[in-house]
Amino acid sequence: MIRWEAVKVAFPGDTVIGPVDIEVASGEWVAIIGPNGAGKSTLLRAAVGAIEHEGEVSFGNGARRPGIDVAWMPQRPNLPEEMSVADYALLGRTPYLGYLQSERAADFAATESALARLDLLEVAARKLATLSGGEAQRVVLARALAQESPVLLLDEPTSSLDLGHAVEVLDLIDELRRDRDLTVVTAIHDLTLAERFADRLILMSAGGVVAEGDGQSVLTPDLLRAHYGPGVEVVFQDGRPTVIPNRERKRQ
Repeated sequence: MIRWEAVKVAFPGDTVIGPVDIEVASGEWVAIIGPNGAGKSTLLRAAVGAIEHEGEVSFGNGARRPGIDVAWMPQRPNLPEEMSVADYALLGRTPYLGYLQSERAADFAATESALARLDLLEVAARKLATLSGGEAQRVVLARALAQESPVLLLDEPTSSLDLGHAVEVLDLIDELRRDRDLTVVTAIHDLTLAERFADRLILMSAGGVVAEGDGQSVLTPDLLRAHYGPGVEVVFQDGRPTVIPNRERKRQ
């Protein structure tokens, strides 16, 4: 599990998030949603120590294993152009290596498994610079999966993917979550996909949590219009909410 307790991130003259209190149970998938600037990415970056913050973020029973207890997929990762796909994914195994220790058979096996699950074996030898945006997104996810951590923090894991591949990747994450009892926290813009895959939605706005619960309680017209503006509409299909743009044509 993962818990944010009174977490606050502030820059001079500006509080970005907080204080925020969130708890995610072991094996749960929580989607962090909200408009641009709500603090979704900042919340995840605080959890992995990528940004200074007040308060505390704890994992499991509180006994940290840096680099092993949580796998992190940033929205804008650094992708060395000349590095191969296989070598980049293998970096997910770095926390398991001792000082000056080389990769073991188990490390290569975990990396190959992650690449296979994401349909990347055929491009394993290619340089990162040659990949499309969608391929690069899947390679970054492969590195996170190769790490075999019990907690996955994913910042917009489908942002460069078309709808078909986005659903495939989220299906894979859900399958791995159930197989390995993973805890997953995802910052995601697509509200309909968030509702379809996550167990619980947390709506952030202006750096704070304004609503949480299942899709029917969070994806309401009043809440979404209050925080996203009037250009969204909620329709129901088989009793489940779907969020669509609502742009009336201007009268001539």
